[in-house]
Amino acid sequence: MFPPSYPNAAGDRALIARLIRWRHKASWLNRRTAVHGALLFAAMTMTTFWASARFTNVRAAMAPSVAAEVTEYTLKAQFVERFTRYVKWPDAALPEKVTPFVVAVLGKDPFGKSLEDLLKDRKVAEHPIKLVRFASADALVPECQLLFVPQAQEKQLEKIGKFYKDKPVLIVAESSMAARNGAHIGLYLEQSSLRFVINNPAAKQASLEISSELLKLATPLDKRSEADK
Repeated sequence: MFPPSYPNAAGDRALIARLIRWRHKASWLNRRTAVHGALLFAAMTMTTFWASARFTNVRAAMAPSVAAEVTEYTLKAQFVERFTRYVKWPDAALPEKVTPFVVAVLGKDPFGKSLEDLLKDRKVAEHPIKLVRFASADALVPECQLLFVPQAQEKQLEKIGKFYKDKPVLIVAESSMAARNGAHIGLYLEQSSLRFVINNPAAKQASLEISSELLKLATPLDKRSEADK
């Protein structure tokens, strides 16, 4: 189910740009700043996902041992996990209650244990999430609901798109250009912020229903296309 509307939704959307940030500079202070964002993002429930706070507000409270572990992919893993909550798959994609909801990573897994830990014991509706890894595009299988394509594998998007043509598989990649070349969601860094674009027409063609709230948070695809030129 999608998150319900609530009174401060508009204000939260206006503030969300301050939340979804990852400091790309490698200084200690910026790493500690990123930790607050990662932990806050991970702790959000469906209704509070849209609420926000500046990373710098409580960075002094972050333990150095935790701060050292935060990376770009810790935050990207948070995004991938949240996408499972704000996209609706057709019932036919998961016909039985025991059918696992498969999240897959193509090629070398950049997440370490971040994504695995986030998805552990999680369910989509009543379906347990199963994390798998495909060594190459040749190893793909039809039984998949979300596929993460690292940037090093984006050259395979055309092949991936043909394999999953008209199938309800959400393809998430690591550039805004990928959302025009076969992916449904493209994560990208802009001015030290982690953002995303959504190719909603392509998602609809794959019978995927993306929450209107998630669409409002995404950078418009046509706007980002101009920036990529």
